[in-house]
Amino acid sequence: MKKIIISLLILIFGGVYVPTAFTYQNSISGNDIVFFDAIDPKTSQPIGGYTTADQFYTDAKSNQAPSDPIEDTPFVIPNNCTRLQHSGDPTNRLDIVFVPVHQYGEVGSDSKFAQDVSIFIQEFKDFPQMSDNMDKMNFYRIDSLNFSDGCMAYQQNPVCDRDMIIDIVSQCPGFNLDNNDQIVILFDQETVPVSYSRAEPDYNMAYLQSSAPYLMMHEFGHSFAGLGDEYNSGYPASVDPWFPNCASETPGFTCDDKWGSQMDSTVGCYEVCGATNWYRPTFSDSVMKNVFLDHFCPISTEVVDRLLSIYRDQKPMPVSIEFSAPNHIIR
Repeated sequence: MKKIIISLLILIFGGVYVPTAFTYQNSISGNDIVFFDAIDPKTSQPIGGYTTADQFYTDAKSNQAPSDPIEDTPFVIPNNCTRLQHSGDPTNRLDIVFVPVHQYGEVGSDSKFAQDVSIFIQEFKDFPQMSDNMDKMNFYRIDSLNFSDGCMAYQQNPVCDRDMIIDIVSQCPGFNLDNNDQIVILFDQETVPVSYSRAEPDYNMAYLQSSAPYLMMHEFGHSFAGLGDEYNSGYPASVDPWFPNCASETPGFTCDDKWGSQMDSTVGCYEVCGATNWYRPTFSDSVMKNVFLDHFCPISTEVVDRLLSIYRDQKPMPVSIEFSAPNHIIR
């Protein structure tokens, strides 16, 4: 399982609804991160930030209503894993499993959930780097809502017990977090009023609202490759960037240190990579900055290509991505 050791600033956002738990500044450290991404309806620009999973799930459980349970015990349900695209042995392919939040109301081949999954899979096919690697991917859909009691609404946003979700997707043949297989949890925008999607790289999970398929590849960049946001959060960080596509002015973390050998007319060192005092490789040429693009920047493309290269007609080596940063205190 990927591990990201971090010390970071919880960022303040504006323009859209965000949970109150994230609208303050604090100094925290942890080894499990949650990304938040949304489109500001006033400007149509991406906004978001980070917090630790411990903070997020602790706040969620402490604020849950009795009618919105979340459990710590594993859920075992009958096999309801539907294969949608098969390119080869699941033990040496990138297996991507779509899971419904219970507000969908129904599942199966004729359900809205099934239609939404097809739309999100099309996002992979329309992304050239992914379409060139379709022979390395298997797609699955969980056609069951029996686990709905393991999810809850936290400030109008779905939160599911992660061990439970892993139990559910483990029904799908060959699914293995150590092989960087991915989980996409969809929630129905018509029944769950929510303003952001999120990614949890340490568990290979992405939560996406059904009305925002355009965020699929951005969240995939977080959960699959450990990429950082490149748009402007509006706030600085006092740690060095652990993401492969972000740099700082600290020796060992500079643009020259990270991608100096690849600097050319398209790759450089541009101010702001999430944090205002970090730097990104391109001015705006990445889905991690502009969620409506169909490509990563050259630096991120190389990272994703390296990870995809392990999927071939033999059992892949376990994937481990570790980005470490000193345990600095932030502001």
